[in-house]
Amino acid sequence: SYQRYNLTESHYDMAFRATSQPPPDNMIAKKLFNYQHQLVASPDYLNSSVALKTPNDISRHVCLTAEQTKDWTWGEQTISLKRKVACNSNLALKQLAVSGAGIAKLPSFYMKDEINNGSLISLLENCNQHQTSMLLLYPTATRETNRLRQFTTFISTFFD
Repeated sequence: SYQRYNLTESHYDMAFRATSQPPPDNMIAKKLFNYQHQLVASPDYLNSSVALKTPNDISRHVCLTAEQTKDWTWGEQTISLKRKVACNSNLALKQLAVSGAGIAKLPSFYMKDEINNGSLISLLENCNQHQTSMLLLYPTATRETNRLRQFTTFISTFFD
């Protein structure tokens, strides 16, 4: 979900949160991994579109974005987008990119298989992107039970 829930006031026990900000003081945060967002497109899209050599070239391309995204940031630069599709499903955006509908900017870990098998090509790799951390968060007031310990150990091991 793109909704950020307050774990101390909701019925959720814990959350996975992708952020570049430090966790709130009232939360225990276990860092699972770091990642960057990556710009990708299919070979078919790239063969039928104008060259993409710099972040400035993005504005000339068809972009597949999250619903609330109207521009992309590259370092200190903000680029207005020509959006074709806007939705809140990374899976749908990835599938659209694979089908040649445009370029997408998605979490790098989410597209490893498609990049490895050549159905998506990573673009502008030499342009700096900020790093984001995936955290497992839960309130400091949460009583540490055996189940909680087992779950957090399992999740931490899974992402190692």
